[in-house]
Amino acid sequence: MRNAIAAYILCLCASLLLNMSGIGTAEAMPETDAEGKNFIFYIDISGSMSAGYQGGASKMDVAVKLLHAINKEMPDIKANVGVYTFGPHEEYRRVIPFDRDALTEAFNQIPTDFTLAGRPTPMARGIQNLDTTIAALPGSVSFVVIADGESNFGPPPAEIIQGVYDRYGDRVCFHFISFAKKSAEKAFIKDLSEINDCSILVEGVDLLDESARADFIEKVFVQSSR
Repeated sequence: MRNAIAAYILCLCASLLLNMSGIGTAEAMPETDAEGKNFIFYIDISGSMSAGYQGGASKMDVAVKLLHAINKEMPDIKANVGVYTFGPHEEYRRVIPFDRDALTEAFNQIPTDFTLAGRPTPMARGIQNLDTTIAALPGSVSFVVIADGESNFGPPPAEIIQGVYDRYGDRVCFHFISFAKKSAEKAFIKDLSEINDCSILVEGVDLLDESARADFIEKVFVQSSR
């Protein structure tokens, strides 16, 4: 009887911890064959991402929690995965074979505690910096862009993304997780997603739902890997 009560208490504590985190996570999907595939997480860490977003958390807090949830739930893929940020441009993990624990460490290093001042949003500059990386990678390259619809420094992102498509064709695709709140910001990201039919656009808040997140993972990391 005592053991049964102890087990019940442990289960209850685990449930409470998941609820406090704001994002429940499922188990990883089955392994998928994605050889010759490359995925790049490209994450906005500019000042505007410090703004409030959901449940008292900032856009950046929610974004990093989503990254951890996606990493836990995505399948074991035989693919290369990298992590880069813009605003400023930094490499947190170069594009090398998928390793769930290494991605966890990379996401843990992404800053979440910063303010608006002194952090402009050069979305296109970072893509330009990654051009040599794209060129050197064999096979396809899928970007997962986390942004809130601002780009106030450097060349227009639409021109740079269009240039990437012009150079590499269907080898490259940009997907977008939007943290935009204003209508103009939402329209900006929507326009970027419509440059190529391959793109998938989702709202960050929608991915807090486990089923929506599973659908996104299926489309980006599984279907594109077949």
